[in-house]
Amino acid sequence: HAPGDEIHDVDFEKYPRIVRLIYNSAVNIANFEGRPQVDNEEFIEITSEQAR
Repeated sequence: HAPGDEIHDVDFEKYPRIVRLIYNSAVNIANFEGRPQVDNEEFIEITSEQAR
């Protein structure tokens, strides 16, 4: 966000779809029989390359 951001630039129709995607993903992970397999080295590599 920036001081010059305007409310008319927000696409509010997109948000319910995004929220459903995040919610459904979280529920699927929470209800998974086992723990998700995570490659810690790959995760660190990917996240360290992304600008914040």
